[in-house]
Amino acid sequence: MKRFLSILLALALALTLGIPALAAEHQAGDTYIRILGSSGARTVGVRTTYGAYRQTADGAVYRDDRYEFVYTDDGVSWVSAGAAESSLGSGMYDGTQFLAGPFGSDRPTWRSADGVHWTALTPEEQDTAPAIQRDRSSLNGLTFTLRGGRELWVTDGHGRAVELTADFTSFLVSYDMADVQAYPVPQGIRVEVYSRYGYETGASQTYPAAELKQRLAAAQPELLRVTVDGKPVTFPISLYQVSGCTMAPLRQMAQALGYTFDYDGSSRTAVCARGRTPFLCARPAPRLPSTARPPTGWRCPPSCAVAYSVYPSDSLPRRRGRM
Repeated sequence: MKRFLSILLALALALTLGIPALAAEHQAGDTYIRILGSSGARTVGVRTTYGAYRQTADGAVYRDDRYEFVYTDDGVSWVSAGAAESSLGSGMYDGTQFLAGPFGSDRPTWRSADGVHWTALTPEEQDTAPAIQRDRSSLNGLTFTLRGGRELWVTDGHGRAVELTADFTSFLVSYDMADVQAYPVPQGIRVEVYSRYGYETGASQTYPAAELKQRLAAAQPELLRVTVDGKPVTFPISLYQVSGCTMAPLRQMAQALGYTFDYDGSSRTAVCARGRTPFLCARPAPRLPSTARPPTGWRCPPSCAVAYSVYPSDSLPRRRGRM
C-alpha cells in the first residue's frame, strides 16, 4: 500500500509539473534502504528486497517484496534485524532509543533500545511516545534541519549555522524536502533528504567531518530570540543552543510567563511558583552526568539541563500549555 500510494502521488506530481518523477523499474533481487535514524555509533533503517511478480489464482498480479529492519555500525555493511512492516518509512534516535513509524508520519509504531531488537508499540504507548522529528537529525553535536521544505541547515549547538541547500539544488528543482537523516560513514557524515511523496525519492550528500567544522567555525552565530505572545523577552546574556534546544535564563522566562522566581541562597535552590504552588525547583549543577534525565514533561535531551539558571526556553511554556 505504501509503495502504491507513493507511486500515485509521484505520478500526479509528474503530470502536474511535467517532470520525470518515477525511477526505473526495480529488478528482482534489487534492494533499497531507507534510513530511520542514527545514534552515532549505530544507524538503523528498513530494507526493501524486491521480488518477482506473481499471479494469484484469480488472476491478480502482485510483487513478492520483502521488508526488514537493518543496522550498520560502520556505515557500509548492513545486518538484518528481523522482518519489518512495509509501511515503515520515518524514524529517529531520541537519545535513548530508536523510533520508527509509517512513511510520512511523525507517530512512532515501533521502538528499539539497541537498533537490533524491535518491539511494536501499543496504541497507548504510541500516544505517549515522542513524536518523530522528520525535519531534523542530530549527529555528534551537529543538527541538520529543514526549513520550510526548501532549505537545509546544519548548526553546531552554539548559535553557528551553515546552509547546505546549494548541495541539493538539482533535487529541489522537482521536489521539496520533507525528511532528513544524517549518519556516519567512512568518508564523514552522509546526509539524506527525502521527498514528501515518493518513498524512494531522495538525494544524499557526504561531507567530511573536518569540512563541516571549518565551515561552521567561519560562520557568524545566529541571533537567537524568544517571544511570549508576540513580545520579545529581554535576557542579560546571549542565548545559545544545546542539541537543538534554545537555552535561556530561568528567571526571565518565568517572569515573562507570569511565574514568580525566588532563589534560596542557603540551599542554593531556584523556585518558580504560581500562587503558593511551587512549579519547578532546581539546584545548580555545573554539568549533569550523561545518564541524568530531565524532569518529567521536558522534551529536550538530558544535556539541555546544564545549570539551574539556564534551561530550555520551551520547558515553562509547554508545562503551562502555551506551546
